[in-house]
Amino acid sequence: MVRITVQKYGGSSLCDATSVCRAADEAVSAHRAGRRVVVVVSAMGQTTDRLLSLARLAGPDPDAQELDVLLGTGERASAALMALAIRARGVPARSFSGPTAGVVTSGSHGRARIVDVDTQPIRADLSAGQLVVVAGFQGADQATGCVTTIGRGGSDATATALAAALQAHVCEIRTDVDGVHTADPQHVPQSGRLARLSYDEVYELARAGARILMPQCVRYAQIAGIPLHVRTATGASQGTWVDGDIHRHSEAGERRPQVIGLAHLNDQAQYVITGLPDQPEARAALLTALEEATVSPAMISWNSATRAGRVNLSFVAAQEDRPATAAVLEALGPAGEHDDIQYTAPLGRLTAVGTSLRSCPSLLPGLMKKLYEHGIEARRWEVRDNRVTVLCPPGRTVDALIVAHDALMTDHGAMALGLPDRSSEDAEADVPAVGWRDAG
Repeated sequence: MVRITVQKYGGSSLCDATSVCRAADEAVSAHRAGRRVVVVVSAMGQTTDRLLSLARLAGPDPDAQELDVLLGTGERASAALMALAIRARGVPARSFSGPTAGVVTSGSHGRARIVDVDTQPIRADLSAGQLVVVAGFQGADQATGCVTTIGRGGSDATATALAAALQAHVCEIRTDVDGVHTADPQHVPQSGRLARLSYDEVYELARAGARILMPQCVRYAQIAGIPLHVRTATGASQGTWVDGDIHRHSEAGERRPQVIGLAHLNDQAQYVITGLPDQPEARAALLTALEEATVSPAMISWNSATRAGRVNLSFVAAQEDRPATAAVLEALGPAGEHDDIQYTAPLGRLTAVGTSLRSCPSLLPGLMKKLYEHGIEARRWEVRDNRVTVLCPPGRTVDALIVAHDALMTDHGAMALGLPDRSSEDAEADVPAVGWRDAG
């Protein structure tokens, strides 16, 4: 059986013609190694931002449908250029837009989700020996057939959805960094590359702000069991492999507490809805409505209100999601159905992702102490078995990241907080030599 490899190249890896040619060399190399190759591309460099600026110059409130048509042209241009570069290297290639590649979406413009992929057009070209290039970030709405975009990072979702539908052996996320790090290397240069992670670990890091992968794409890969390989565009690094559960046990066999990595987000907002009826189905309906509006609430909690039979519900979401969130909250009904909706912004969010974190009672107090010593106020916190999250002033989020990395991800800091030695966790020897590791 011929292996199918999906390679995704981000905008930073396609910033100019030279970068496009380097990516074409990588794709052609995989093709000549005997694999059937599908390349998914983002728009070149800052193309999407430039197109968005042009749209706003044309009118202050651009129509969402036409805006999606405009923004999708960036990826389509990248796909055509990539196909031309591949053809120049003697390999037959064809470019597809998202809709012509069979990507079907649902949801609102600019915030759509992939719901299906008709692989027949791509399979036909692969069987004919062609290298296929697909424009990421876009698809055709299942109800109207109109072009919709998937949102920031949508090319990752396109790549993993295609990999799942095609039953690819691997989906390579080619980028400008050498893998997933213990923290954003732009802010924490001493952060270390992680050799292997589970889907759940990467999903939590992505939701918490690690920009290396889109949360939606991790779930596509996990459901289909497609390994992800995050690596540089040139393939020079071993990168990070993402697949099934990673067993992080002590010699005694128990699951041991360990912080895997850190992520941060600015421009967060906290919502508190006071005096909601204490009805579990009502709370579930509200959270479902937020999810359907593609709002990803975090730090969800509720507690007793001052009135009997009422509760207060709070959550955190991105500030840019305020219009969608407001629309959902307005649907709660008249004021008699709740007392008040409080909105606090901006806030920063710092998250430590790991394993069995509840079993390390010194972790949160130790982290809070370190933040306090550096003048960083923790305004709210949450502890779960797989993550610890702290809200902080937005201007201090990166400072909090640096402090937390020193406290949790270095040997001296981790030992001070009662975490186990992590000296061998990232060794290349820990990554098993399974059959698909040679892809790309």
